[in-house]
Amino acid sequence: MKKPVGSAFVAPAVTPIKSASEKESNNPGFRLYQYDPNDYSLKDLWHYFLNLTDANLRKEALWKLEYIMTKEYNIKDLKPQSLQELAIRFQKPKSLEFQKYYNNYVVSFDAHEDCIGLCKEMQVCAIQHVDSSSYFHCVLPILKYKSLEDLAKFI
Repeated sequence: MKKPVGSAFVAPAVTPIKSASEKESNNPGFRLYQYDPNDYSLKDLWHYFLNLTDANLRKEALWKLEYIMTKEYNIKDLKPQSLQELAIRFQKPKSLEFQKYYNNYVVSFDAHEDCIGLCKEMQVCAIQHVDSSSYFHCVLPILKYKSLEDLAKFI
């Protein structure tokens, strides 16, 4: 594996509903980042979310801290090397850290399904390979032996 050169994050949606019938929706969220003012490297992030189910029941928007990244994943900072080490831990079978990641990915949405098997493999490839060429090379061996029914879930 190549030496990581940067840290990148995909921000959660503030308007998360894809469709009322879509189970892959997520709660809205936002993040606050802490960085080192000397070299601008990322030190940590605080992720806040709004539980839509709860907000609709209470008729009140109550934003809550969902996690602090360094504490959630037991990493020292958000520098490229720390994130690469975390991504490698995600690959382990039955990785509790990956389960936390996926729950955080859907921003603790009540109706989400577990991400196992093909879903997990595709997510791990996306985390580790941000350019289309290397992502393609990561997923190609995975997709080669999957059924059309499995693949249809990702289209």
